[in-house]
Amino acid sequence: MVLCCEKDGTGIEIITLCYGNLQDKIGRSPENGIIGMIDPMNRTIGLRLYDGLFKVIPLEKDYNLPAFEMKAFNLR
Repeated sequence: MVLCCEKDGTGIEIITLCYGNLQDKIGRSPENGIIGMIDPMNRTIGLRLYDGLFKVIPLEKDYNLPAFEMKAFNLR
């Protein structure tokens, strides 16, 4: 899920912008652990969840609430 923090008066509100299941049916967990990266322009999230597989999650510029499902794809 992707969360957003918005200041609401004197408090902070946490909003779920998008959600989804990133698990794949095949793949071996990496020995060095999971690595996640976010594009400096906040356009894309990249994840190395399995050996030899890079998952890309494009981010929408305009979020429509309620939360929408993430559309991710894999690169080998």
